[in-house]
Amino acid sequence: MTDPDSSSFAVEKANSLHITGHARNCDNGTVQGEAQGDSNAIDKFLQYLNKGPGPAHVNKVDSKEMGTIDGESGFDRR
Repeated sequence: MTDPDSSSFAVEKANSLHITGHARNCDNGTVQGEAQGDSNAIDKFLQYLNKGPGPAHVNKVDSKEMGTIDGESGFDRR
């Protein structure tokens, strides 16, 4: 996603799905982050990310499975 508010969009959608993790806007205009949660919630989250917020242009969403991080609560913007 290439929009200044794209990480805010990710935070909003993740929190609505009870996903934990974080997102941040990178200097090159992309958004990078990590998310963990129920597999159905993650699938829905990826669908949201592929669509993006109204003004954003989503080129692609890359994802890979990782180990879980204990102690996370909520999804925030960094």
